Amino acid sequence: MGAKNSVPGRPSSSSALVPDINKINGHQVEDGQAGDQHPVVASWFLGPRAENFKYMAQSFLQVLHDQKEARHSLFPNDPAFITPEIQSDERFQASIEYLNNNLHLLSEKLSTNCIPFWSPRFNGHMNMDTTMPALLGYLTAMLYNPNNLAIEGGPLTTMLEIVVGKQLSEMLGYNVVPSHDPSVPVGWGHITADGSIANLEAIWAARNLKFYPLSLFLAVTEGPLKFIKSNPRPLIVPLCNGTKKSFVDLTTWELLNLTPDAAMGLSHKLSELYGISQTALTKAIKPYLIQDTGRRWLEKKFGIENEAVMFVSTTAHYSWPKGCAITGIGAANIISVDVDLNARMSISNLRSKLSDALANKRAVYSVVAIMGSTEHGAVDPLKEILEVRKEFQKQGLSFLIHCDAAWGGYFASKVDVKTKGKNGILNNTRNHTMGFVPRQTLNPYTVEQLESFGEADSVTIDPHKSGLCSYPAGGLCYRDGRLRFLVTWQSPVIYRSGDQSIGVYGVEGSKPGAAAAGVWLSHEVIGLNKNGYGTLLGEGVFTCAKLYANWATLSTDEDNFIVTPFNRLPAEVDGKSPEEIEKQKEFIRKHIIKVDNKTLAGDKAARELLRLLGGDLMTNALACNFKYTVGDKKVLNTSIVEANIMNTRIFNRVSVTRPGEEVTKREIFLTSSQFSQENYGECLTTYKKRLGLKGPDDLCSLLNVTMSPWPTDGNFLTDVVVAGFKKIVQEEAQYAIARNTTSPDFHGFVMQGDSPLHLVHLPMFNMKNHRYQLIITGNLPADIFEIYKSDKAANPDAVYLLGNKNADILEELVKATEFEAVIDKGFPPDDGSHWLSGFKLTNIKLVLNQSLELDDLKKAFPHTDDRLYPSRMPFWMYGTKEQTHIDHILTWSPNAQLNSECVKCDLERELTEEELSNIVVCTFDGLDENFMQPIANDPGQENPNTNWHTPGLPFHRSSTFSVRIYSNYHDSQFDAAPLTKGTITLGGCYADWDIINDIPGSPGEHKMDLLLEDYDMLSDIPDSSGKHSIRRGSLKPNLTERHPIHNAYKELLDRRRIEIAKEWTLGFEPFERCKSVIAGSLEKKSMKVNMKKLLKRRNITLEDF
Repeated sequence: MGAKNSVPGRPSSSSALVPDINKINGHQVEDGQAGDQHPVVASWFLGPRAENFKYMAQSFLQVLHDQKEARHSLFPNDPAFITPEIQSDERFQASIEYLNNNLHLLSEKLSTNCIPFWSPRFNGHMNMDTTMPALLGYLTAMLYNPNNLAIEGGPLTTMLEIVVGKQLSEMLGYNVVPSHDPSVPVGWGHITADGSIANLEAIWAARNLKFYPLSLFLAVTEGPLKFIKSNPRPLIVPLCNGTKKSFVDLTTWELLNLTPDAAMGLSHKLSELYGISQTALTKAIKPYLIQDTGRRWLEKKFGIENEAVMFVSTTAHYSWPKGCAITGIGAANIISVDVDLNARMSISNLRSKLSDALANKRAVYSVVAIMGSTEHGAVDPLKEILEVRKEFQKQGLSFLIHCDAAWGGYFASKVDVKTKGKNGILNNTRNHTMGFVPRQTLNPYTVEQLESFGEADSVTIDPHKSGLCSYPAGGLCYRDGRLRFLVTWQSPVIYRSGDQSIGVYGVEGSKPGAAAAGVWLSHEVIGLNKNGYGTLLGEGVFTCAKLYANWATLSTDEDNFIVTPFNRLPAEVDGKSPEEIEKQKEFIRKHIIKVDNKTLAGDKAARELLRLLGGDLMTNALACNFKYTVGDKKVLNTSIVEANIMNTRIFNRVSVTRPGEEVTKREIFLTSSQFSQENYGECLTTYKKRLGLKGPDDLCSLLNVTMSPWPTDGNFLTDVVVAGFKKIVQEEAQYAIARNTTSPDFHGFVMQGDSPLHLVHLPMFNMKNHRYQLIITGNLPADIFEIYKSDKAANPDAVYLLGNKNADILEELVKATEFEAVIDKGFPPDDGSHWLSGFKLTNIKLVLNQSLELDDLKKAFPHTDDRLYPSRMPFWMYGTKEQTHIDHILTWSPNAQLNSECVKCDLERELTEEELSNIVVCTFDGLDENFMQPIANDPGQENPNTNWHTPGLPFHRSSTFSVRIYSNYHDSQFDAAPLTKGTITLGGCYADWDIINDIPGSPGEHKMDLLLEDYDMLSDIPDSSGKHSIRRGSLKPNLTERHPIHNAYKELLDRRRIEIAKEWTLGFEPFERCKSVIAGSLEKKSMKVNMKKLLKRRNITLEDF
């Protein structure tokens, strides 16, 4: 093999990379340079505006040149296999052109439709611009496609992964220097696909270690190692309570509670005492290992009645129950530990639940400390958890401690002995024109927990999160590297005795060596120390703290909204008065928000306060609420449902969740999370109270994860990010106020029967004007009545809607004896015309008036077992014996309006006129509404408003149901004797899921605009021949195309067509905006029938197209 040619202008290395690689501990910056680090930080990224593009391009071209030279220099006398003749062939050229076309398409669409994580406007997920070293390292290795499953698949990248594992372990505080003393653990780590895989491996390792002593006990007492039992030199092991005992005399409980060090040291003791080799031990114990026998067999063998459990806080990532399910532990065996008001694990609750485990002889696999939770960056009290373990070990209970530091792991680079005790912002004075971004130290509590990493048994740490490396790059580090031997299978294909293959450990098989290369290069260039990653993350911490300062002070008494961060201000934590809290806010506005970075860095009081602001690790949760005006005062909304709607709508305006939406339509980016009352308990109750909200419901909260070092240099943070957010909040607050303020409006009523005429109001849960389930009766003028009656006889399945001609408040309409009315067949057209008009509804009488305010629903319809919906599906039954009607009782939101007129009753006892006039309750037998909700109509159902069908509930004319009749709602749900029972057969029906649950009028988010965006994106996708399948602007798909992306989008758009068409037929969309969409739908056989019927309801003919 020939020597590799040197590249002009490139410094050569006199020594090979591999021999020296284990000696490199990362780039170091002297302490005196700390204040001048921002220009260095700037050199680590391509930049928000691609400012470092020329350097990235030069490096990338160098990488491509090296790839070319590598191929040329490998046996240079080998012939060329892709000759100029092949390259000049038409088919070759066409294929290259097709590649370029698709590559251009892909690149173009990625640039317009991918989230701009690199932008300072992005403050959403745990992601930012990938470091330039990580990108270039990944790209360089990717061209060689190494596989770190086995060393022969990636010799160099395997070594890089070993070095990365060592670097991470050392940063976390683990010893990485091999020792002849077996009692000194040596740390070990490796790269995984992500944090979830690392957590799964940690669960697997904890399970296997817990049962390993039991397996060895069987091998010693029943298996090939029985000679040990009678050996004059007994195997003495230390117990977790500090005493010692012969291994063969240990009880099951003692075996289950050996310390991790004692359990992992058993094999060495066997070797030391009896000369048993590792190979012989592996063979002897294998038949008894949990990997072979399964957990149940071992539990039965040792008479273990109570399954072992794992402890993790209620805020844990979903990968924990998932991992327990995969490993057979079972998600039910995760014991959730309560959190305190800062969303950190409650030590008192942990102690209580560990005491229960001890009392019930329930072994514990591990206690998991979350070191930077997903929703709020909270860091669990690791130092105290370690102390708690010592307490319980003295009582005979031992377990592993694992840190889920997928997010928080790299912050260990900020913890350095030299900086302990220093507060606030670290900086030196320098030229402001170069840009000034201080790096901020973490709050004292967080520092104390990070300093305890080295005592935990294992740590999940993700380079692709706070390490800012390319996906996929998770990681797992063990304090004692021997733990990895419990999670391995050694295949003869991938393992050779004595090799250093890393892929045999853990869950994965094949894994990209490029990930290891990218992480390694990022570590080498930046450095896992306070002046490397510590500085980079420190600048991000500074940005996040300043953003929190803005959130905490954004709203004033004059605003129609409030913004409340999850983490409390220091004054709130200290229990200060409202006046003192407001005083602290004013200090923040004056000394932190309204000053430049250099001034802030020189203000000791301000920087010390800034250090205490926000979440533990670069994450802020926040929620918004709105204020009503009552008299001359502004009063906070107390409804959690309404606050959730507001925050969800804000999230929809600061995120991209659809494939066809261009990212330029979002000026800022945040994310969101649902805070569960069950999981957060008093923590969430306190948060909701600070927001002015009442009730036990879950809360939708916004989140910002701010990793960028850029936005605080100048006014970008306040003028762009914060100002843009405030504008959105103001608009959404005004919209929420409008939805929740009673005002004159138009109301619709489904017409039922004719003697008397019953009118069932069309309710809307999310509009205060329509937040009523209301039924009235009234009289029509004789001529109008005859027209209605005659037409209805000819069209028995048509839905007739009566409405008020002039906007009015519903309560006033009901109080009045008459009002001017109009009638439409179906929903009214867009042009303002009506089927019948110019008359009054008179002799109005109230039959039912139930408020749909959620507090009122809770009082009116109490349920057992905290259910929101009834167990028996209830309907109001009313009218007369000749014309009996039903209307589904709305007990909670969301829900479906279901009513039927003139039902035929076949009951054991006929209902009296008095009973029907007072309204009775009818329940459908065999239908448990609590388990049926949501009971939305099946997609694509023809005539959904009159031909409703959801599994188990065919709600349309002629459907028959077994029923029971009760005098009131309470009796219908709490096992009282019914008045009668039998069957009913439905007459004409009206059913709706959409209007009743709708939140109309989203500002800046028009459904038709969204549809057209998706079509615009689809228009550029070529078919397999390279031709475009949809011409821009035509909106007419070529249904013969087979491009997979094209087909995926067609399915998405077909669903959206139906959605838009329904919006149009309900009157929410003008015809001209929908015309092109309807036209495209008429060309599809699968949609033509439905679309024709929709057109018919709007009196539109096919000639219009």
